[in-house]
Amino acid sequence: MVKNYPWVPVRYQEAFQAHLHRVRLLLKDKPPAKGIFLNDLQGAPSACGCGNPLCRWTSDYGPIVTATRLPADAAARFVAEVGRVAPQPEIIPVWTTECEEHDQEGLCAGVGCFRGLCWKEYAGQLLPLARGAQRLAVLLPYRALQRDLARYGSTAGWITYAIDSFALLPPQREATAVAPHRLITVLQGWWCLTVLGSLPGCEARWRTL
Repeated sequence: MVKNYPWVPVRYQEAFQAHLHRVRLLLKDKPPAKGIFLNDLQGAPSACGCGNPLCRWTSDYGPIVTATRLPADAAARFVAEVGRVAPQPEIIPVWTTECEEHDQEGLCAGVGCFRGLCWKEYAGQLLPLARGAQRLAVLLPYRALQRDLARYGSTAGWITYAIDSFALLPPQREATAVAPHRLITVLQGWWCLTVLGSLPGCEARWRTL
């Protein structure tokens, strides 16, 4: 069974154990680290099928269940388990924000996700994670996530909106705000190489600040 490969969410019991085993193998025989970033703790991009790469609140959408679903605190539990495997480093979960109201007529293909389940479920997953982790990293590749829109003002203006959303939107869904000073930004950058006068070839790279 392949589930949204390469996204096999930790919100399935079977995948949870498989990913934990993989982390043990990755850390085996490695020198001590100061910190460990854990990415892909949410569902796959466009998890509900709407088409929005920010929509990652669900692991399955529909009546057919092919694996054992875990509660909303699955990501927080996974971070805690990795902390037991590697008790010295700081374990930093990497999180992505959710859809926006204007996406209804765009990336969400007419679905009113913003006022529906998306942010409610998202907040339910974020709250236990924020309780257990001292800091969180925020995945902010604004071009890859199609957030390079004029409505955000300056280039990469969405990044400010996304950071603010951690403090502003969870309380509207009965969850606790996450203050900006607890967030590490993971930004998207590019490097370009010109070969024999050809057009530059650019590749995306990630950087944390």
